Amino acid sequence: MPGTNRTTEEEVGGVEGMKLLVHHEEFKRLNVAFALDEGIASPKDALKVFYGERMPWWIKITATGPTGHGSQFIKETAPTKLLKVIEKFMNLRSEQEKLLEVGLHHNGQRYTLGDVTTINLTFLQSGIQYNVIPMEATCGFDIRVSPFFDMKEFQAKIEGFVASQPGVTMEFVNGHFDNTLTAIDESNIWWTVFSDACKGMNVDYETEIFPAATDSRYLREVGIPALGVSYLKNTPLLLHDHDERMHEDIFLEGIEFYNTLITRLSNVTAAEVEATLIK
Repeated sequence: MPGTNRTTEEEVGGVEGMKLLVHHEEFKRLNVAFALDEGIASPKDALKVFYGERMPWWIKITATGPTGHGSQFIKETAPTKLLKVIEKFMNLRSEQEKLLEVGLHHNGQRYTLGDVTTINLTFLQSGIQYNVIPMEATCGFDIRVSPFFDMKEFQAKIEGFVASQPGVTMEFVNGHFDNTLTAIDESNIWWTVFSDACKGMNVDYETEIFPAATDSRYLREVGIPALGVSYLKNTPLLLHDHDERMHEDIFLEGIEFYNTLITRLSNVTAAEVEATLIK
């Protein structure tokens, strides 16, 4: 049955929403000093608090080559060259997947998804007829670059993959190139207030890099510290899945949590912020 599908602009990248808004004069006049954004559910008795996120890179790779009848051995065809490039990306994907399994931080905590870079092949397109070798083959990758990666070095690496085959090009369909993190120590008055508020309410939390992308990245890029947190502890992670839900007691606790937290954050003075910056 015909219909319409409506979603928040953030769900499709935020390029025409928050990315533009943070540079608008009306937004600048709001004098935003700090932001709270979304987090995700945690099955543990602790909140997940995100102080940064991975950079979403959506890339399209196109290979071109000679055409001909499918009964022949034609060299340097578009699909052949594209598959060689894809193999390099998938090898890098395997390395990162292994790193997630064995990686440890200095404090002994295991790596989480936000600490590594994910690389996923999301589409392949080539050819129409079974007996004709296509002149063009394309693929798309969804890459989420960890802020702990050297961004320029990583970009040079994947560009090298593409350049290894003649007649293969790459374009960024969507790319964010800022990996600013929000400080989670005493140098950030907002973090101090947040962590003290959680302690006062006996709410445990775990700090992580957000594995996907939210509007927070655009705020951090213009110098506004932001934390991503949703009061969804003891809640199954069913993001965009069937039967996504939250329990009644968590919902009610969340109201009290945000009431207390937002009140405390709102009472931070300009002098306190400046004093932190001077340190």
